[in-house]
Amino acid sequence: MISKLRFSLILGAMIAAMAPFASSRFEEQVARVSAVGAAVYIPVETTVIQEKLDFFEGLLGGPQLYLPPPEYPKFYPGQPHGTHLVNVDVSHVTFQDFVESGKYDLDGNPIAESIEVTISIPYLSASLGGPTEYDLGIVVITERGDRPRPEFILPYVQADEIEMQDNQLYVRLGQSEIRIDFDSFGECDGSSGGSEDDERVLQFPLFGASGLGEYCRDYPYRVNNTFCSAMKDIKGGLRDNSPNVCTTWTSTKENYCETEARIINISGDFAKLFSYKEGTQPVSVELFDGTYNIGAQFPCV
Repeated sequence: MISKLRFSLILGAMIAAMAPFASSRFEEQVARVSAVGAAVYIPVETTVIQEKLDFFEGLLGGPQLYLPPPEYPKFYPGQPHGTHLVNVDVSHVTFQDFVESGKYDLDGNPIAESIEVTISIPYLSASLGGPTEYDLGIVVITERGDRPRPEFILPYVQADEIEMQDNQLYVRLGQSEIRIDFDSFGECDGSSGGSEDDERVLQFPLFGASGLGEYCRDYPYRVNNTFCSAMKDIKGGLRDNSPNVCTTWTSTKENYCETEARIINISGDFAKLFSYKEGTQPVSVELFDGTYNIGAQFPCV
């Protein structure tokens, strides 16, 4: 998930006119999170991935991204020929700013924690044959729609059910399901220090254009915190530079290790997101736990 510096791109599909991209890059830290989870890498035919990239660039006006050339080495042993990867990222996220401010929802429950599933296309480049330092995010699925949204530029889709028990993930949205069994899940023994990597994640809101800081707008009784204050300060810059806007995730402390997992079921709309074929299994599963600074940056590419 977040073993890298991470960028997320706003897609301004609902913005009728876009201002020219800024000539210099701006970045500001807006929040801090901790996360424990697993990144599940699933092979998908490259033709399917290319269709997603073409849609991103053509219909939504996003920056052009490229798949690695055919001669590029495989990212993981066992990755079939003619495939790229989709990452199904499962994590228990804690929003540190809300922990420290002691915020609660209207029912008296802490609002700082959420189980989230993020689906993205990793290992893309901004030029033909360039470094594979970009990821293209598709959607974030969350257990509660009123929880804080670290990926603030993405639409968050609230699941009807989302559970992580006995090392099994279960997600249901209508008739669509995700079931993945893990050999282990949670904190791991491997470790790394603060990350200075340059992985960039460009978020692709397939379910519609995102609102800029809509969490703070929709829940006004929570605006007295670092996150909403920072969002207010940069809202104009985000709007003017869309869709070339990113969020950055930089790890301040992170542990990661490998495990194994088996996909029991990915069905319905979840399968259609990346044309998942029944029976396909992960080529790699990585556990992680760490703390991260989230920033806003524009322009991104």
